[in-house]
Amino acid sequence: MPADLDTIFDRLRAEADAVPLNPPTAARRRGTKRTQARATIATALAVCLVGGGGAWLLKPDGPAKPAPAAPATARALPEIGTPIGYGGKAVAAVSAIATAGAYTLWQAEDGTIRFFETRLDRPAAATSRVTPVRGDLDGAVVLGGSLVVGVRVTTGYRVYGLDPAKGTTRWTVDVASPADLVLFEKVVIARDERTGRVTGIDANTGKTSWTAPTDPGTPLLSMSAPEPPARAGSGSLPLIQPRITDRGDPAGSIVTLAGNSIVVRLPDTGKQQYTLPSTGFGVVNLAHDGRLFTAATVAGQDEVAMTPFTGPDAARVLHAFGPGRIVTAMVGCGTGRVCVADAEPTGADARVTMLDYTVVYGRETVWSQPAPGKVTQLQRPLLGGGLIAVTDGGTAVYGLAKGALLATGHGQVARQDDRKVVVVVNGQVTQIRIPGGEREVLGRLPVPGNGCVVVPDRLICPGTEALRMFRIPMG
Repeated sequence: MPADLDTIFDRLRAEADAVPLNPPTAARRRGTKRTQARATIATALAVCLVGGGGAWLLKPDGPAKPAPAAPATARALPEIGTPIGYGGKAVAAVSAIATAGAYTLWQAEDGTIRFFETRLDRPAAATSRVTPVRGDLDGAVVLGGSLVVGVRVTTGYRVYGLDPAKGTTRWTVDVASPADLVLFEKVVIARDERTGRVTGIDANTGKTSWTAPTDPGTPLLSMSAPEPPARAGSGSLPLIQPRITDRGDPAGSIVTLAGNSIVVRLPDTGKQQYTLPSTGFGVVNLAHDGRLFTAATVAGQDEVAMTPFTGPDAARVLHAFGPGRIVTAMVGCGTGRVCVADAEPTGADARVTMLDYTVVYGRETVWSQPAPGKVTQLQRPLLGGGLIAVTDGGTAVYGLAKGALLATGHGQVARQDDRKVVVVVNGQVTQIRIPGGEREVLGRLPVPGNGCVVVPDRLICPGTEALRMFRIPMG
């Protein structure tokens, strides 16, 4: 383990939440699309960045020359320390990464939730603390000095801000679903779906910083930058977004709809930055690079339209996907690029397409590749040039430069660093290099890979009875 753990974990902040947004053409179909928009965004946010389980079938495809399949190995990954037992069987367990350690939360069959902290370099038995959290454990993340825990309750979704040293509750927030949350490094943004009121909350103290009205029932979105540092919360908790940039760009801002206007606000203060009049959201929406992208059905086909928040560019339709094609996800793919997933209504013939939004209509397609199933989430690209698509038929890894489909299959995918991803292949841990797609089997994992968290040189696996850590060979 390198000595500078702060540097290591800074590098983890590179994957992202690509929340989508809409242009002026969406206004006339806004009313009929609101319910679909909420359902689509909730589905996307419900997919954990390190989620998924099962056997990965590595099948190279696409325009790039396929790399040879990695040979199987019986070599087990070296375990770090000894298993840390919970003292009982867990019905759910998650781990949240801190600067030099991890908090592991587990829920017993009687509903009791406990957690403990352990170092990443020298894991050892730790004191377990009972928390006042009530509900079905769903996810956790360390945010602004608080251990933030998400649980599903009968009334919707509840978020607890815990004192990580004592386990006591600092604050709670109730929302209808994780789609009504955006997490920043020190600010939690929560939206009341019924009233539309948006609230900025200090993640450490729980103190309300600001409130602002929005239209009831419309999405809460966050603006991404072309290359933003962001990291995932576990479970259904949204990605942690970057804070406001030094240049004052809208990256990291909150985007909402209020009285026929799209409003962009600073998350720290709620101050209004930009307003777009007479526009609405579509079925799938993306706020990226100072622009609003929306997908909505017009004249029987889904269109992606783009509206800039600033600058001289005019609002325009970026791309039409043809009759019967439905857009299911969007993500920013860097400066001048947006990646869009679409499929037939049945989910068949799913594809991922990269569009260049700096060109005129008709010459915007950069590449298009098949997906193993209907795409539910496009993760923010890796800095090395890789894109991960989570689908209902498996997961796909693409090389962004030429659109090479590097691998498809079922299983857990997680970023190891800026140029490598790690997949758990039915107990076998395989590394894929970006962008070439070269594969290397690193060893076997003697526990189920579902729920394991990948940091640069280790797998942190909260199992049903104990937490175990395994070293990933760095190559």
